[in-house]
Amino acid sequence: MLQKFEKSLIPWMGKTIKMIDHIIEGEFENNQIDLSKTQFVLLKIIQDNEGIQQNEITPILNRNKSSLTRMITTLEEKKLLIRTISNEDKRAKTLQLTTKGNKTVEKAIPILLGVIKALETGLTKEEVQATIGVLKKIQTNITSSEVGICLNNK
Repeated sequence: MLQKFEKSLIPWMGKTIKMIDHIIEGEFENNQIDLSKTQFVLLKIIQDNEGIQQNEITPILNRNKSSLTRMITTLEEKKLLIRTISNEDKRAKTLQLTTKGNKTVEKAIPILLGVIKALETGLTKEEVQATIGVLKKIQTNITSSEVGICLNNK
């Protein structure tokens, strides 16, 4: 059984994503950017969707509310974003980047692009697109009801 697992995609994808996270965060640290990869993604989402509500980000980042709230609080403490009460719904909080937050994202983007370029070295455009296609199929399988049925029957 263990041999089947080792020859499946799961351990390869898991190890690869951990390696990528480590490289990105190391490059951020080397360039005096005090962010995790996930914090960068959150800031980029807010930059691209100025005034987005906090509850809209939960499904995008696939984080629970308390985990996301802790991350937002940390980024507020770093003076990278501000959280305000929505004018439309007093229970909702909107998010926007500070000037420092925007500068941090802009500083991080070329570093991230450099990591992407290094990771794709030796791959053809076709191989990159094929890999993206395979990952999309896996994501579809994860969200399909057949996977849920399959998992419940085992």
